[in-house]
Amino acid sequence: MYLRGSNSQQKFPLVAKQKAKPHHQKPDFAVIIEAEDSLQSVHPAIKRPAQKIPTNSVVVELDSMSSKVTNVSLHCGEAFKDLEVYWEKKNLRRGTGVQLNIKVEDFLHGGNYTCHRKDNKEVLNYTMVLIHKTRDSQGDYPKTILQKLSEKNYIKCESNSHCGKFECSWNFDVNSRGVEIVASAHRSSGSSMDGSIQCTIGTKEKNKALCEELRFCPYREESDQVTFVMHIIHGTQLEEYVEKFFLSDIVFTKVFTLKLEGSVTKFYQEKAHPVDLQFRHRYPIWY
Repeated sequence: MYLRGSNSQQKFPLVAKQKAKPHHQKPDFAVIIEAEDSLQSVHPAIKRPAQKIPTNSVVVELDSMSSKVTNVSLHCGEAFKDLEVYWEKKNLRRGTGVQLNIKVEDFLHGGNYTCHRKDNKEVLNYTMVLIHKTRDSQGDYPKTILQKLSEKNYIKCESNSHCGKFECSWNFDVNSRGVEIVASAHRSSGSSMDGSIQCTIGTKEKNKALCEELRFCPYREESDQVTFVMHIIHGTQLEEYVEKFFLSDIVFTKVFTLKLEGSVTKFYQEKAHPVDLQFRHRYPIWY
């Protein structure tokens, strides 16, 4: 569940609940986020964007320049409302009861909260609380996980062909061992070239994504840009990176310098022959 307001200053009292599953199944969590002052109207629709954050996660937007505190209520699930349960985070008790209320002011308040049965300590459910910082002393939506590749860009996307395949790469500013990355790409809806774009992340270095637009047509002019979106989770921190481009603008060609040497026949070396020979040629090589 990714909760965001159009204005980082705006209070967002949100409620999202799902139907309980049978006891033998693991229920989806229900999350209530409210402003510190009061609980207002229920948000009309809360949906999890496809391929963005893991299941059983809630993202809390944090404004470090504000003193506001976000109240988050975690639910173990309606299927366990009649059981005696307790909550843990990092093996420390955080509370009892089917609902746990926490205050989020910093990254320390994020993390994995697990709901357990009191009688046998069985894990019934869990919720990962992620923090997305919207503002600090450096400005809006500060970035700390990736290194800047240029004045404005953290990601470089390029292609070596006109077949709809492209590669996006980046450099980490943190240890990438525990980093979780989800990348996706799409074109704007309604485009004549709108189709499925599949992206995969490298399994070792995690510093590049290989993408392919399955319905790409190289003979048709692109009407709108590709939007490459990457969500990175580092500990309890979540950051979003976006790059927009036309595939035709990121295609590069490899340039080779080819040097040819040779000699002329004795006929052309004779002084009596007035012909001055010059050999020049370019060989374009396309990939």
